[in-house]
Amino acid sequence: MRIHQLKEILQLNKLKIPSQQLKKGQIIQGQVIKIYPENKVQIQLGGLRLVAQLQASLTTGKYYYFQVMQADELLKLKALGNEALNANQLLQQLSLKMATNQAELVQQLTKEQISFNREQLQQAFEYMSQYKDKQVQVFMPIMKELIANEWPITEQTTKALHMQKNYPFATQLQKLLHMLPKDSNFSMLRGHLSDLLQPTAENIANSQNQMGKLLSLRNKQVFSLIQSLLDGQDLYSSNTINNLKHYITNNQWFIQNADQILKKWESKLLLTAANQYMFSDDEVSQLKQDVTKVFPTIFAKNVGNGGDFGGLLVQLRALQKSQTYEQLEQIITFSQKFLLTEPKEQFLQLTKRFLQLSGISHENLLVKGESPPTTIKSQLISMLQQTKGGLGEQLQQVLHHLHAVQLSSVQDFDNGFLQAYLQIPALKLGLTNDMEIKFEGKKTETNKLDPNHCRIVFYLELTNIKETVVDMHVQNRNISIHVFNDHIQSRTLPMQFQPLLKKGLKEMNYHLSSISFFALHQGKKAKKVAFNAQSYQGVDYRI
Repeated sequence: MRIHQLKEILQLNKLKIPSQQLKKGQIIQGQVIKIYPENKVQIQLGGLRLVAQLQASLTTGKYYYFQVMQADELLKLKALGNEALNANQLLQQLSLKMATNQAELVQQLTKEQISFNREQLQQAFEYMSQYKDKQVQVFMPIMKELIANEWPITEQTTKALHMQKNYPFATQLQKLLHMLPKDSNFSMLRGHLSDLLQPTAENIANSQNQMGKLLSLRNKQVFSLIQSLLDGQDLYSSNTINNLKHYITNNQWFIQNADQILKKWESKLLLTAANQYMFSDDEVSQLKQDVTKVFPTIFAKNVGNGGDFGGLLVQLRALQKSQTYEQLEQIITFSQKFLLTEPKEQFLQLTKRFLQLSGISHENLLVKGESPPTTIKSQLISMLQQTKGGLGEQLQQVLHHLHAVQLSSVQDFDNGFLQAYLQIPALKLGLTNDMEIKFEGKKTETNKLDPNHCRIVFYLELTNIKETVVDMHVQNRNISIHVFNDHIQSRTLPMQFQPLLKKGLKEMNYHLSSISFFALHQGKKAKKVAFNAQSYQGVDYRI
């Protein structure tokens, strides 16, 4: 499940201030609350109660489909039918052709109380008609989001949201970075991508220094083993840490396989290392096959460098022991600590650099008549005109992703409501993929987000506790926090950092009123958890 699909869990659309005024032609479903004289009725539309003029025979308490006929000082509605009216009948009234997928889209829109108009449905149907049934199901939630936000339904917007919902941004940027040729034409883009994805030289140097001290106090064979497992990868990068975690997480499987390899080859490896036996070519080939099937790099790293069968034996024996994996975990924890020095500052720096380098304000600057700086987006646009094949496709994929971030980055509504969204590749911070942040709340007189009354939602993919949503409500500077996660231990997550959080918020004149924990996915019981829970190891990130 992608983190973008959590809006229903958080019920963002139902809890927020209405994002738009009703417009002529829109179709909505509402409940009749009261009937007044002179053909006026009070109708409940989601969180709104409105009085409208309506010439129809209605029943109090029932739900009806309405079409907005006039939306100025006097709201006039046309009743299309009651809740028994099915999607096919509604499409007939709108003079639209019927199809199974089209009816399903209408059913979902009305069920989720998303208003729509005939033109939006027609555009969505035309786009969906290009695809077969299975593909249509993929694009169904995208059509709903485009309609709900009144965004244009085009190939560009549809592909942008498709990329955002199904492919992590960080992964796409990494893939592009690895595909870029080494020549000077791509040097600036490589530099910008590296800036967003990789730790700074200062952090790496600090980590290397501390790592060296650590390894000098421990078994240096572990350091050699890490180099063999990673086959020349940067020892201090986030990618390396994630690769090593794969060995730690699946340590029992690796221990069993190392044990099987040694049962078959240990005696001959010992004799060969002591120059008392010589492997035949067939034996070397079979040994290589057995080892690389489980540990892809250590055979080439040892035997490929002068035939060091003794070194291979030592490393296989190490991989056979559970203590080795415990040492790996200690080293990773230590390394991450120094890679993530002052995470608050790193988070702020990364956010600023993303805003500067990504180019999400590219079109806005052009509209203002300003010349946009050279950004990732401007380079992608330029390179696409002269790049074909796989690289060209990857350039387009990243560009689609940037378009998706732009679509929902800032929405400034007339009713005093502001909404902002950021999706930041967070590998540089030690997180697995992306960090998504959504802000919404009232606007101040200077058109900024009101810090006294707002809502901030963090969408995180964390290394230890996986998919996590932190939903923070600010009301009159009182903060309540809801944490959504399916990790078993997160239900009893300790509040060992709660005093620190309360203190930090108090220094900024905020008051922490509550923290609650809930299951993330449907079907799992959402349980509220008290403050004084058990201790928990493996906190991924703190700001």
